[in-house]
Amino acid sequence: MAKVENRIRQGVIWGILLAAVLAANVSAKLAGSIVLKTGEAYDSVTFSVNNVYKTITIELDDRDREVSFKDISRIMDQSGNDITRDILGSRYSPAVRETWVSENSEVYRHATAKLWNCAVRFSGNYSIPIGDYYEGIESNIGFEADLRIALSYQADVRFMVSRAGMKLDDDFRIYSLDPDISIIDQKWGFHVMRYIIALEMYKPLDKYKKDLNYFYLYSGLGAAVHTMSGDITLLNNNTMEIASASDSYTEKKFAMTVGLGLIAALAPNFGFDFSASYDFIVAGNASNESGGGVVYAYILDLKIGAVYFF
Repeated sequence: MAKVENRIRQGVIWGILLAAVLAANVSAKLAGSIVLKTGEAYDSVTFSVNNVYKTITIELDDRDREVSFKDISRIMDQSGNDITRDILGSRYSPAVRETWVSENSEVYRHATAKLWNCAVRFSGNYSIPIGDYYEGIESNIGFEADLRIALSYQADVRFMVSRAGMKLDDDFRIYSLDPDISIIDQKWGFHVMRYIIALEMYKPLDKYKKDLNYFYLYSGLGAAVHTMSGDITLLNNNTMEIASASDSYTEKKFAMTVGLGLIAALAPNFGFDFSASYDFIVAGNASNESGGGVVYAYILDLKIGAVYFF
């Protein structure tokens, strides 16, 4: 019996919470003036806003009129102040891809237009190599640049170019097998360039879209290009002549990546980008002695950068 009472009590609580959430989407009555894009004007009227159906209901003497957000040009309060931004959101404009139905079963175009058309981003990243493939390679600072092209209200395609500026362990050295030649100086470098195309999904944190604050997730495929370079100074022990040599070796690998991040707006079209990504790189095949199979390498990137929206 106690279990039944608890379930009933939980059901009542959830019902109250659901009703509160639904009620929160329909604002209290407001007073002011509304101008439509057709030129019609309603002065000193009482109206209510429905953020679920994206409509405003204007109370008139003979009847109430329901107007879609997309048909509104301007809203002013009783003091004549423009409050359109507060009601509709600064980035509101009608889209043409989706439809929805109002309370009176009238079909409107959906009010969730793309937040932006394209964006460019530049960031610094701290790359952490993980796995046996990167044994002897240490973390270092790199960079990333990308172009984002919006596909819809909450999706875009992202083109990324990044450099994981990793480095070889300080103890890494090579030695001459020729007794007549000595290596008196050597410098080694190592980095990974990544070229990725990804699909990104994002969720605005501001339902009125007043600012470009949003959380995003992405996943993509591409290539990871490993480059190792070296500069060596040699001494001929017989002639005491000194010579220098330099060379580099490049290896291309298939790469997959997943990432997440947060955009924090500083201005209407500019913000900071905080993100992290994890790369899965197909390093090769294991030897038969090791059991065979594909060998993966991993790179964790922590990034901070700036993004500009167009």
